[in-house]
Amino acid sequence: MKAIRPTAPNLTAAKLEKNKAFARLIRDKDMLLRSEINRAAQDRGLWDDKKQKELETIREKIVKGEAQLARGGKTLRGKPFTKAAAKKLALDMMNWRGRYLQLNQTLSEFDQYTVESYAENAEFDYLCSVCIVDDDDQPVFESLDDYKLRADEAEIEEAAAELAKLTTSYDDSWYDKLPEVAFLLKYKFVNDEYRLINDDGELVSDDGKLINKEGQLINKQGELVNEFGEVVDEDGNNVGFVDFVD
Repeated sequence: MKAIRPTAPNLTAAKLEKNKAFARLIRDKDMLLRSEINRAAQDRGLWDDKKQKELETIREKIVKGEAQLARGGKTLRGKPFTKAAAKKLALDMMNWRGRYLQLNQTLSEFDQYTVESYAENAEFDYLCSVCIVDDDDQPVFESLDDYKLRADEAEIEEAAAELAKLTTSYDDSWYDKLPEVAFLLKYKFVNDEYRLINDDGELVSDDGKLINKEGQLINKQGELVNEFGEVVDEDGNNVGFVDFVD
């Protein structure tokens, strides 16, 4: 089973399914439009002006950060912008983006229940019903209803995911292309697992101290150490402990 790229007639028919679903659902007063998500979230106590302001502030920071990284080694006013400053900005941007996604998750949860979302699902369901085929390129489903009945089958879900990649601009390497991540990878501040490393490729903490894969502090010999650089055991006990004298 596999997915094939939709033809022009497939896309036209799918758009018709989307429009029919939208026209039907828009008459349902219990259904939300995307433009009403913020108000609905506020009515349920899940969103407020403070969160909205924070979301907007973070978005502005990210946009300005992206512009600075694109500008390179100078600021908007033409002053020098060092690699160290760019590294700090990139790490800050990763934190900002994480917080932005966390905040936006509340609104995203509402989005899946909007008229637009249901209509888009109807469009995609139709494409799945005609663009998922067997190994001989023969249709798998007899009808749209047949697809809906079988949509939860693992093999069909995999084919639907494949179709989604064919019909959207989804990019498997999207994360690497985020400006802050691209910068950190380019200048080898992180490894291919996006963990901070030093010039020797060794894992380090946010403040530049050596760590192991579990995030524990270590010395150059790979021994566990405490924040003062003293060797400790697995329980954090100082290996060089000397008993107290009377």
